[in-house]
Amino acid sequence: MRAPFAGTVYSIPVSNYDFVPAGENLLDEADLNRIQVRAYFDEPEIGKLAVGQAVKIVWDAKPTQAWHGHISRAPSTVITYGTRNVGECIITVDDARGDLLPNTNVVVTVTTSQRFNVLSVPREALHTEGGDFVFRVVNNRLVRTPVQVGVGVNLTRLEIVSGLSEKDTVALSAVNNRELTNGLPVKIVE
Repeated sequence: MRAPFAGTVYSIPVSNYDFVPAGENLLDEADLNRIQVRAYFDEPEIGKLAVGQAVKIVWDAKPTQAWHGHISRAPSTVITYGTRNVGECIITVDDARGDLLPNTNVVVTVTTSQRFNVLSVPREALHTEGGDFVFRVVNNRLVRTPVQVGVGVNLTRLEIVSGLSEKDTVALSAVNNRELTNGLPVKIVE
């Protein structure tokens, strides 16, 4: 038998003298330098996904290594996968070197938007009661400062579009669990 393409045999699900029904696989082969990943994203996230977006792939078996690729097929429908409603993406791995094995579980991170040279603050600095604001430190006192938050949001930081400059110091919290208020005297702790 000859395969129609060059590749690596990564699975042989049968043994010598096994009875194999017609049409069953005798072996699985792939070109491990040209692979794709099937990734599932929760329903609220799929609206942000688009063909061409950059992807980072990490495999727990090789935690110091990462692969990169792009979305080649965005979700077109929502399916039930276990207890979750998900959209299925096909990710093309751009830098496969034969070391990302088939049928493994990987963590896929998609960059849905990227902005450079933005002003950002830790999420805990933002207060939202009655509008978005932070407490700036001016002459060792807190000053309530309205800010406009941009779209560049991640789990730990928020983009600030207006209201602050890069030289401003903002308060995160008090060391004595006191509530931050306008005019409160502060001592900066580095």
